[in-house]
Amino acid sequence: MRRSIFGALSVLLFFSTSVLGQSSGFYFGGGVTYSDAVSNTGPWDEDRFDANSDHFGLNALIGYEVPTSSIPLAFEFGVDIPMGADFEVNSISCDTAVIGPYLCTADAILRARVIAHLNLSERTDLVFGLGYGALFGESGVDTGETDSVILGGVTASFGVQFELDNAARVRALTTYDRFNQILEEPCQSGAFPNCWDPEYDAVSVELSYIVPF
Repeated sequence: MRRSIFGALSVLLFFSTSVLGQSSGFYFGGGVTYSDAVSNTGPWDEDRFDANSDHFGLNALIGYEVPTSSIPLAFEFGVDIPMGADFEVNSISCDTAVIGPYLCTADAILRARVIAHLNLSERTDLVFGLGYGALFGESGVDTGETDSVILGGVTASFGVQFELDNAARVRALTTYDRFNQILEEPCQSGAFPNCWDPEYDAVSVELSYIVPF
């Protein structure tokens, strides 16, 4: 899945660069993230388990800044690839035992969001983001059994962006993801499987280097 996502993003970047050339408004970038995440089966589930994961990751993004907007706005698509995002309950990972219907891994996170800028100085902006995100991963469904899951929900960001001498930018964001919509439900195997509704909450810090083209 990670190869497919990076491949699709690479094709998109190549196409945009080839066709648009030096058209103003478009930008792309990448960087690193650090996330503090928790997954559970929802607040009304009697068999609730909380699983935690602290992990680093890589991010890539592409966006378009609206030139005629009275408030500087941009439409942006991004992908995060968590590195070693294994969830644990009391230091027990899914590789050891699955003791509840929660996320075992987060393999990729996609975000589509609107970015607004508030100018502080000639080269410094406050940045606000709001949009929709989706997580692709594996969820525990039974002791020793996992199944693929896709979760969706709201993503919101706040941070600061600095413009460099070469027109490139460095952006630092704090992002909150609340993914509690089931887009692909994880289920047990068998003729009459039980299915579960895990959730995902995370606060992440993103540091990105952005280049207009």
